[in-house]
Amino acid sequence: MQKIYLAPLQGFTDYIFRNAYNAIFGDIDCYYTPYILFEKGGEIRNSKLKEVLFQNNNTDNFIPQILVANAEETKDLIDILIEEGHSSVNINMGCPYPMVTKKGRGSALLSSPNTIAEILDVACGYDNMKVSVKCRIGFDNREDFGSVIDTFNNYNLDEVIVHPRLATQMYDGRADFDFFKSIYKQIKAPVCYNGDICTPEDYNKLTSEVPEINSVMIGRGILQNPLLVSDIKGKEYSKTERVSMLRKLHDTVYEEYSGMLSGDAHLLSKMYAFWTYFSELFPDNKKLIKAIKKCKRKDNYNAIVFRSFMLLK
Repeated sequence: MQKIYLAPLQGFTDYIFRNAYNAIFGDIDCYYTPYILFEKGGEIRNSKLKEVLFQNNNTDNFIPQILVANAEETKDLIDILIEEGHSSVNINMGCPYPMVTKKGRGSALLSSPNTIAEILDVACGYDNMKVSVKCRIGFDNREDFGSVIDTFNNYNLDEVIVHPRLATQMYDGRADFDFFKSIYKQIKAPVCYNGDICTPEDYNKLTSEVPEINSVMIGRGILQNPLLVSDIKGKEYSKTERVSMLRKLHDTVYEEYSGMLSGDAHLLSKMYAFWTYFSELFPDNKKLIKAIKKCKRKDNYNAIVFRSFMLLK
C-alpha cells in the first residue's frame, strides 16, 4: 500500500487538528504543516511559526512547508527550520490564491522554471536537508509543465507531490487524472498524487491505475470523513465505535481551541470552519452548518452538536 499523507490546508489542518487526529486515528504516514512565510516587514506570524515547533506537535512524522518567491526567502526560512531541528522541508509551488500568486509565490513559480531552479539550488544545497515540492500542473496552462519537470529532474528531490489542477481552476472541477497519468513517469523523484480522493473507491482506482506512485496525499477527503484512511486501510469499526471516534475528535479539537481562544465568538468562528467539512457526515448537513454559523453562544452550539451526534447513532 502507498503511504498516505495529510495535506496542508491553511486554517484547517493546524497542529490542534493534527494532534487530535493522530491521537485518535493514527493512520497517517506523514503530516504536512500549513506553510510558513515572511509577512510584510520580513516577519513570520507567530501563529504560523507555532505550526512547525516540535513542542506543539505530538508526532515527529511531520514536515514543514514553506511559501517563497525567491532563493533568499528560501535560505532564510530553511535556516530557521534547521535551527528548530528539522531535516525535511516541503516547498509550496501550488497555492492558487491571488493574494499569494501576485507576490510570485505558490503556483506563480510554475511560470518561471528559472526561479524554481534558483530556489532549488539553495534548498538542495544543504547537506542534511530532504527537499520535496508540492505543485500544480501549471498556472493557466499545462503546456509548460514539461519544462517544470525538466527543472525538477536536475535536483535530488525527496518527493514531488502533484495536484493535477491549474492554479486558475482554484478547486473547481475535477483534478485532471488523465494528465497526471500521462506525465508522472517523467518525474525522476518519487511521486505523490494529491487531489479528489474522498472515498476508498477513489483511492483504489488511483492506485490500481498508477500502482508505481510512492504515496497519496489527502486533504478535504479526510476533513469530510476523518475515518477515510481507516476505511482505506481496511480497519473495521462498529457504528458505535465510529461515532465515538468522531465525537472524540470534535471534542478534543473544541477543548483545545477553548483553552487558546478568548470569547465565544472567536471559538465558534473557528469551530464553524471545522464543521464546513465535518458536517458532510451528518444528515441534513446544509441545515446543520447554517445553524452552527448562526450560533453566538457556546451553550447553543453544544446543544446543536449533541443533537447532531445523536442522529448519527
